[in-house]
Amino acid sequence: MLIALHFYLRFQMKMGLFTKREINALKEHEYISEGSSICEPVMQKLWNLLFRMVPATLAPNCLTLAGLLTNISTTMIMIYYNPDGNKEVPGWVNVTSAFGVIMYQVLDALDGKQSRRTRDGPVEELFDHGFDSISTVCVILGCCYCLKLGQSPMVILFQMCLSELCCYTAIWQKFVTGVMRFGRIDVTEGQLVVAFIHILYAISPSIFDKDIPGLNLPLRYACVIGSMVSTILFIIQQLSIILKGRSSKRTSTAQTPVTLFPAIPIGLAIGLQVIVAMTTSVFQDLHCLYLITFGLIESKITVRLIVAHVTKGRMPLFDRILLGPILLLLISQLNGSILLDRILLLCVCVYSLQNWIFYFWTVAIEICEHLNIYCFNVTSRPHPYRRMPPG
Repeated sequence: MLIALHFYLRFQMKMGLFTKREINALKEHEYISEGSSICEPVMQKLWNLLFRMVPATLAPNCLTLAGLLTNISTTMIMIYYNPDGNKEVPGWVNVTSAFGVIMYQVLDALDGKQSRRTRDGPVEELFDHGFDSISTVCVILGCCYCLKLGQSPMVILFQMCLSELCCYTAIWQKFVTGVMRFGRIDVTEGQLVVAFIHILYAISPSIFDKDIPGLNLPLRYACVIGSMVSTILFIIQQLSIILKGRSSKRTSTAQTPVTLFPAIPIGLAIGLQVIVAMTTSVFQDLHCLYLITFGLIESKITVRLIVAHVTKGRMPLFDRILLGPILLLLISQLNGSILLDRILLLCVCVYSLQNWIFYFWTVAIEICEHLNIYCFNVTSRPHPYRRMPPG
């Protein structure tokens, strides 16, 4: 069934993704941001120093992709040495993980500067924020495994759901207002804290096992509580902006119920993530694969919201990638085979991965075709050709 859905999706993609109005919106799109976090003025000095080494002819998307691949690679090393998230790993693994987080942060900053130097269009925004949604999964999973939270998998699940919702509400707020707003405590500070945790663990692995004096609370759980509180506050701040329904000529939508539509797909995804975890055995048995699978699902929904923003279109209420976890839930309830549940989870993960890659790449290519640009080349443009008719 999932294979049939895949080919049906490919057929629909060939018909063209964007209407004529959405194509015009792509051509008029501009990236606007405001605000600065506490650490940004200091980090800007490092970013500006490194930016001098970036060739002027390098495409911004190459930097974004390099950062993501580095982050994924270092996270996979952590998972390889600590597949259950409750073991002590060699110190160099944590140093590598810290390096991956910092490299992603630096390259993520440099791609923005390179975009402003070369071109700053919707395809660069798609890569930037789309890869951020994948990086969020890698960073949180790596940090939770570093803290050996695999002994409390539901804590990891709750932290992952909050982090994915945090990333989503930031894009949702931009979808409503047209402006990316950065708070005083933002992603830069979060990434620096994660890198510090990795380094601290490499120096003294037992430090997170110690209780905080007077609280009888291990330091690892204090880190989790601090992260959850700051994430919840950020989500509340973004939701307050969304509910105010601010609009201007830069917004994706007017002050209509359409601005609340993005709540439905992400609500379904997170709801399924929690329900399947609590009603089946697959999460307890394979929580790493489970979290990666749902991370891909929620990232795909975030990418759909990014596309809706840059095209000034509507956010679909349902995405086909959600059929995977729905089938997982239904089949798990109808059979009592743990082995079948594990095989099905692996199939859903593979389906979600190919669905994410295919959709992302198809959108990127079509945007490039309509704007007559290359995705990884800023020094030349394609030759004239016959474009796909708008759908």
